[in-house]
Amino acid sequence: MYDDEAPSLFDPAKDVAAIFVDFENMRLTVEESGDEPFQVNKVLDYVDQNIARVAVKKAYSNWHYVNPHMYNLLGNNVDLVQIYTSGAQRKNAADIRLTADAIETLFMFPHVTTYVIVASDSDYTGLILNLRKHGKKVVGVGTRQHTSEHLVRACNLFRFYRTIAADDPHSLRAAVGEMDMQEARDLLYRAMLRHRFADRPAVGRWLRWQMIQLAPSFDEADLGFGNFREFLEACTNVVKVTFDERYQELKIELKDTAQPPVPREEQPVAQAEPRRESTAADAPNPRPMVTITSRPPLAAYGTGSYHGFSDYHYDVTQTFPTRPEDVKRGDYLRTLWEPRIYLYNREVSLPIISEIFRINRPGNPLSQYELEEFLLGGAVESLAGDALGAQRYDLTQKTIYAIQKLMFWAGVIRFLEDDEHVYWKKRKREIRADFKDARQVLETIDLALARHFAKHLPAIPEILCTIFQGDDSLEYAKRIVARASTADAPPPERPEPPAG
Repeated sequence: MYDDEAPSLFDPAKDVAAIFVDFENMRLTVEESGDEPFQVNKVLDYVDQNIARVAVKKAYSNWHYVNPHMYNLLGNNVDLVQIYTSGAQRKNAADIRLTADAIETLFMFPHVTTYVIVASDSDYTGLILNLRKHGKKVVGVGTRQHTSEHLVRACNLFRFYRTIAADDPHSLRAAVGEMDMQEARDLLYRAMLRHRFADRPAVGRWLRWQMIQLAPSFDEADLGFGNFREFLEACTNVVKVTFDERYQELKIELKDTAQPPVPREEQPVAQAEPRRESTAADAPNPRPMVTITSRPPLAAYGTGSYHGFSDYHYDVTQTFPTRPEDVKRGDYLRTLWEPRIYLYNREVSLPIISEIFRINRPGNPLSQYELEEFLLGGAVESLAGDALGAQRYDLTQKTIYAIQKLMFWAGVIRFLEDDEHVYWKKRKREIRADFKDARQVLETIDLALARHFAKHLPAIPEILCTIFQGDDSLEYAKRIVARASTADAPPPERPEPPAG
């Protein structure tokens, strides 16, 4: 079928690929994502069938610790590169060796046209940009929860491992939220705008490639569709789809009634899909947990929060330990993978959150680029008393992005209404005006975390005090849990959504 063909940039019959796998990074991130153990053979098969013929295959790790995986790699003729993890170079040993080998391949084997970087680490962004500078095509493979936007946009094409590993794309449909579909429809609308001056319908293959150019990670399989035609048929409010029997092509036209993408903070809360409140009786093995008998109205959370509570289907039937003494910190962190929120250690996140509050107050809105420039640039060096402490080595773009995403999720940050049509990385945003100090910001984040965990696990203060962003004292954790679990507790400090 026409709509199943690979993008025209890649030709599996002619192109030659080199695959470099940061195995330690992928093994850990795939396992943390709750998927089956990382299987490199599925990545190799995908590349061979859809991207190019594989000529170079290298994987990097300390193989003394991952012996069970070596047989799978050796069976696929992967060159295992030993990385020793002792000494001061432990953190970036695999990154440096992989980068050096990729650059060596670039000059030693000019017939290699495509480079496949299998890693979720944004440190490879510079390598990818340099490979593209030399005219090479780059494909990235990583996990959805751990891959930064910078790495995705640096590639010609990016694929999430869960999609490659799935035997049937339709099995992913249950994990796709309405927000993911809305983002895909918005992307489809933007791609169709590139065809607005043509006097004939767009062709399916052309349109799919336009969407990939706008968002390298777009893949209809990741949304649970078997092919591009199924995806288009699910977007009937945006496009009209017909099939040309003569040329065996999909013809797509933008509907006159299609609406341009609406900034998320302006979408009416009433459009959110109604969800039945699940109870412990719905689970196969009821477990002790804090019960919230009355949920604050969605309007109380504000529609401007990035990836807010109303955007997700929570899987409350997943199995967790049933006794409080068996619940571990990792069990709690796993419940954050559904909304794709990553928590850094408090020693890292707390000073950064406090500094964001200080410099991004009402009246001084900053874009994501401006915020990163301030925190990563010379302003950090001049902070009185070295405000970010000894954890500066953790202050990266990925860290700032993840922490700001947590603040969006908790309803602390809002976009400016008068900047709605600008690309979101450049849009101005600021801390909501009703927070008096950083302490109140941190407490609001902790309340949002406690309410989220209460949906899935027993709200155990002894464990939550190691996760909360504000204070690690047990008394503080007990107070937050009590507020989160009380029926008449006030909602987190979030303003009403903007008018209109």
